Amino acid sequence: MRETGLRPPAKASTKFSSYKGETSHRPDNLLLMGKDANAYNSAGAPRLQPSRYFSEHGVQLGLTHDFHADAPWQKIGTDVTQISCSDGYLYLSAAIDFFDGYPIAVTMSSSPDARLVEQMIRAIDAAKPDDARPIIHSDRGSLYRTPSWVRLISDPTHDAKGCTACQEGTCVKRWRYIPSLSRKGNSGDNARVEGFFGTLKQERIHGRDAARHLTRAEMAHYIEDYIDFYINHRLKSTLGNGYTTIAQHRQTAS
Repeated sequence: MRETGLRPPAKASTKFSSYKGETSHRPDNLLLMGKDANAYNSAGAPRLQPSRYFSEHGVQLGLTHDFHADAPWQKIGTDVTQISCSDGYLYLSAAIDFFDGYPIAVTMSSSPDARLVEQMIRAIDAAKPDDARPIIHSDRGSLYRTPSWVRLISDPTHDAKGCTACQEGTCVKRWRYIPSLSRKGNSGDNARVEGFFGTLKQERIHGRDAARHLTRAEMAHYIEDYIDFYINHRLKSTLGNGYTTIAQHRQTAS
């Protein structure tokens, strides 16, 4: 696109936010690295090994977050966005694997309620290896702070009351998905998932006559087709040498 001078159409869009204040569930931002992490996160919070990419390029590039993973199912990012349709808004909840940008699950609904993200977790469960215990990173929206969400990502077999690490707030064994929350008012803390939504909207929504008058049901099918294209046909240059699709890269890595 740079070589031919092509640019996607741009359009300002209203950002969806489900933030409704703080709750008792407020885990640290586990992807925040270095001095920023020490200043923001609580004392004794779990510390994770940086990815190879962050270790090699973090200082040089001035990175503050480690949005990379060395293998599938180590780190997942999630967020919700809204898309305007002819009969109202369609809300998308996406789960993106930081290893290669693979959209593990994308659920859709006409309402941005707890059921939307609960359906997403169940879709991730259906694909997740039994021994995987990935980080799940999100913004501080109320959808990721409810008791039902906490129950969904918790490990019911772990004795949290009898675990010293749980009482100190440093235990990762209490979770099926280890929670990590962005800082308040810092959209860049969830840049990887924001980038996925931005790509989807630029390539299939903004300025596209085909998308302008779709109903929510039609838009859902339209987005499902794009997800298939995104995984199996869209070429990326950031997955290794040359251009490859996410599906090809993941098959090689497995």
